[in-house]
Parts: sequence; structure tokens; C-alpha cells
Amino acid sequence: MRESKKSVNYKLLRVERTIAVYKKNEHEPPVNEIDINIPLEPLQTIIHSNVDDTSLFDGYLLNQIQLSQINKLINNKIDADFESYDYILECTGIYDW
Repeated sequence: MRESKKSVNYKLLRVERTIAVYKKNEHEPPVNEIDINIPLEPLQTIIHSNVDDTSLFDGYLLNQIQLSQINKLINNKIDADFESYDYILECTGIYDW
């Protein structure tokens, strides 16, 4: 029997967000993953989420303006190279299984 979505969310301990750095035009794992510790509310003002993803669980390709705004909120500044890399906001749920 499948667990309901509600019960899965009940087991969610925390959400970890990273900015994954991918080489453009390559289908390889990220070359870097940068942990960011930004509360959801400020991120919601930066990222224009999908209608059904207000918690920003989906991955989002960041543009220069968005990354600049995120850089203002983090200590480990990202020195971006948009000609060579894509920057994706990613989310991982940590669950109590």
C-alpha cells in the first residue's frame, strides 16, 4: 500500500538547498554543489516558481539577476561564469525513515 503524500511530508525533517553548477552542454554530474542556508520566504521573492511548487522543491535554472540576489544572502559568494556553466537551485528532503 502506498503511503499518502501527507504521511511522507510528516516524515520530512528538513529541506536542504544547494546551487548545483553544471558545465554547459554536457550531461555530466555537477562540477560543484554549493550549500545555501536561505529561508524559503526570501527565495520565493527571487525565484518565480511553478504554480504547484510554492515550496521550491523543483530544480530552477538561475539567471544572473537571481544568482546576484542569492549572493547577497549567503556568506560563500558564488563567482559565476554564465558563459561556461549553468546554475541550478536544487532541493533535497531529509526524511526520518
